[in-house]
Amino acid sequence: MKNYLYPLIAVHKDGGTNIVLYTREVVYNFIHEYGRFYDRHTHWVHDWKQCRSNVCYNDWIVRDNAGKIVSYDDFPYRYNYTNPRIKKARGTTERGLPIPGTGCSKAGRKQNHPAKKNSGDGARGRNAVKAAYENKKYNIQDTKATKYNDPWFY
Repeated sequence: MKNYLYPLIAVHKDGGTNIVLYTREVVYNFIHEYGRFYDRHTHWVHDWKQCRSNVCYNDWIVRDNAGKIVSYDDFPYRYNYTNPRIKKARGTTERGLPIPGTGCSKAGRKQNHPAKKNSGDGARGRNAVKAAYENKKYNIQDTKATKYNDPWFY
C-alpha cells in the first residue's frame, strides 16, 4: 500500500464538485456512498465481438494533496453486509466450503464438461506408459505382464 499525502481530494467529472477526504475511514465512507473511483474520467472499452469501441465516463477520480493519482486498489474496501443470507455465504466461503444454492440449475442433467483425464478410453494405455517410464527411471526390472499372459492387453 502506498503512502499518500492527506487530505485526498475527490474530483467529480463535472469539475465543480470536490470532496476532501481526511482519513482512511472517510475514504471508506466515500466508497460506500459513491462507489468506486478511477484514475481518469474517461476510458475506452473495446467490444471485439461487434468490432467497436465505446467511451465510458467515470464519475470520480481521487488525488492526494501533492496531485498524485490515488488508486482504488490501495484501499481494500470490505462492505459489512447486513443481509443474513450474504453474511452466511461469506462465512462459508471463508471456511472454504461451497455456497448452497449457487450451483448450476441443470446439475446432473447435462454433459458439457470434458472427459476426466484418468478415466475412460486410453486410461490403461496412459497407466502402462507411466509404469514403463518409472521402471526405466528407477531401474526396476520389468514385472508387468506381457501381451501373451495379460487378458487386458488387447
